[in-house]
Amino acid sequence: MKKNNKVQVLCSSQLYDRLDAERERTQASSLADVGRDLWEFALAIKERLGESQTKSNREILEEVLLSQYQLESLIKQMYVAGYNPTLQVESVILEKAKSNFKNIEKNAQEKTTQFIENKE
Repeated sequence: MKKNNKVQVLCSSQLYDRLDAERERTQASSLADVGRDLWEFALAIKERLGESQTKSNREILEEVLLSQYQLESLIKQMYVAGYNPTLQVESVILEKAKSNFKNIEKNAQEKTTQFIENKE
């Protein structure tokens, strides 16, 4: 029969209290069970993070923020253009803009999917 390894850890009273509260919440039989479960959980997260090639939440939020700034700028430009009767837009540019607006939802969804799947 294989012997289980034993680990002893010193901790602050605040950490001990938190572990004890977790033991009560999960109805674990001992602090050792709580500690083992938490270590396994934390190690699984760290191992997955090391293997993962996906974008972090921060990267995704930065991309969303950039998009919001771009949209804000576009909206301001459209507002100014809408209230400036002297502004002349070439018909070629106008037709291109119309075709782009028709596909905006589809294009946005495709770009979002590509970004999330890290394919861009």
